[in-house]
Amino acid sequence: SVDEVVVINLESRKDKKQKMKAQLDNLDIEHTFFKAVDGREDSVYKEWFKHVKHKRYSAIEAKLNRPELYYCGAWGYNETYIQVLEYAIKEGLNSIALFDDDVYFHKDFTNLMQNYSSTEEYKNAELIYLGCRLQDIDRSTLPSLITEYPNKVLGSYGIILKSSAFSKVLNRLKL
Repeated sequence: SVDEVVVINLESRKDKKQKMKAQLDNLDIEHTFFKAVDGREDSVYKEWFKHVKHKRYSAIEAKLNRPELYYCGAWGYNETYIQVLEYAIKEGLNSIALFDDDVYFHKDFTNLMQNYSSTEEYKNAELIYLGCRLQDIDRSTLPSLITEYPNKVLGSYGIILKSSAFSKVLNRLKL
């Protein structure tokens, strides 16, 4: 179990908010909606544009030969994660489940999570991907995705973060 279930949602996407609320209510999961930062908002867009035009220093950006947060939407998403983690730290939470607003839950999600949350793997993990979009990964390798292919994950969709990971992830997100 986690201290809080947080769903990030752009204020303009009330349709996604309604769908997520219906799914989570159906699963009997208490949740909080967190207003996502819209990268198209003028002040956020200007901050992103300044970053994109700035000289690149990170190893990832050098490898990509472009800024890591190439789109203003990605910048807003990153800023949203920063705000959620700062909130979790401020509130003294031990763990959070963090979902995008367009997640579709497995038909047996509740039982799968109950079974998994009692394993040593779950207890020892700091960050658990509950779903993601993958790039260049042989689907047969999915059971070992987290430990062997962390650089191939292109989105989070759903994660569980333990407090021991909050600052680590937060420091990585701050550019």
